[in-house]
Amino acid sequence: MVGPCGAGKTTVAARLAGALGVVPTYLDDIHWKPGWIEASPGEERAAIAEVVARPAWVVDGNYGTLRGAHLDAVELFVWLDLPLRVTFPRLFRRCVVRAFKRVPCCNGNYESLRRTFLDRESILLWALQTDGRRRRELTKQLADRPHVRLGSPRAVDAWMKRGGGVPPR
Repeated sequence: MVGPCGAGKTTVAARLAGALGVVPTYLDDIHWKPGWIEASPGEERAAIAEVVARPAWVVDGNYGTLRGAHLDAVELFVWLDLPLRVTFPRLFRRCVVRAFKRVPCCNGNYESLRRTFLDRESILLWALQTDGRRRRELTKQLADRPHVRLGSPRAVDAWMKRGGGVPPR
């Protein structure tokens, strides 16, 4: 599951994993240790290698180094390619709600208003700065890979209603 922040990757990954009977893996939980400490590249590679060794799995996240290391293990990339005009307001709301309600994310870490709005590494700023680059990278990286590219919330809903690529049991 790939796409910009606020596209709904976590929600769709959870639904898809439930349909497959597997536990979803969130790359943010692999990347961010408690206390907002970043895992080392070796720790990340080892963790994702364990995941892709399973018979079935669903992974949510955009970490290109992890995605690239295991391209051949992926049966289907689901790209939630929603436009910035949709994802940015969603991301903004999510950040504010998490900060005010103290909703944990990424291994129990908490977002703060300061970290969201005033930090040089603000997720909002990051989303604005990386949107175009991520689209170009994914277009190139997934061109010869099995993938579904969903460009609107309606397309995502329709795909999920059709079974989300999960074979019938």
